[in-house]
Amino acid sequence: MSEGFISPGFTSPGFTSPETNPSKEMEEMNNAETEKLVALANADDALEVKVISGGKGKNTSKSSGKGKKSLKKKSSDEECLILSETSKAFQKLQALRTSYKLLHNMTESDFEQRMDESLPYLKRVIRGVEPNERHELFMTSSRQLRTQQDYLIYGPFTADQSFHVLGLLKEKLGHMDKLIGKINDVLVYRVRVLVPTFFTKIVMENESVSMAEAYRLMAKFSLDREIADDISSAESRKF
Repeated sequence: MSEGFISPGFTSPGFTSPETNPSKEMEEMNNAETEKLVALANADDALEVKVISGGKGKNTSKSSGKGKKSLKKKSSDEECLILSETSKAFQKLQALRTSYKLLHNMTESDFEQRMDESLPYLKRVIRGVEPNERHELFMTSSRQLRTQQDYLIYGPFTADQSFHVLGLLKEKLGHMDKLIGKINDVLVYRVRVLVPTFFTKIVMENESVSMAEAYRLMAKFSLDREIADDISSAESRKF
């Protein structure tokens, strides 16, 4: 039976006299018991503080000090790693922005020079000897699919640049139109095959990457608005 608890029928010292007031005696004992419990609680708190502080109000444990140093070093390393990754991401974004601006600001004379350099490649595409997914899809698709309008992603290249390139293709490769098909097919072929292929080849050469990687960069230039945040919006045009 716990201290201070009085069960029915139990006679505690101080209750020997019939004249004794049971209510008063109970209240006194409860008060005394309450004081004991408070004292015990205070003692437990003091003991807990003593254990945590090493008994002298300060941490004298060497292992605790080493643990704190280890945690501090780990936290510092994590901060350095985060800063490093942030810096790398920023540098990568800046490199993409630089590439985007270079393409976006190409002049007519720039395109004429690149077209002359790319003519042998584009001729091979038209003949079907240079692997090109756009050419293969165009040549093997039904007429309805070949002539329907769709959206083409041109990334950093503007509408004016695209139309200038179309003029260059007609001027420099028009003699090969018969290999493409009817006159209506020729314009669609230039728009859906030759212009995107020419633009992608420029990206491939500028960035020294494969054609597949250049395709991915073209998509990134078009879809990632952070790259073009200080330039006019990336374009996708319907033909």
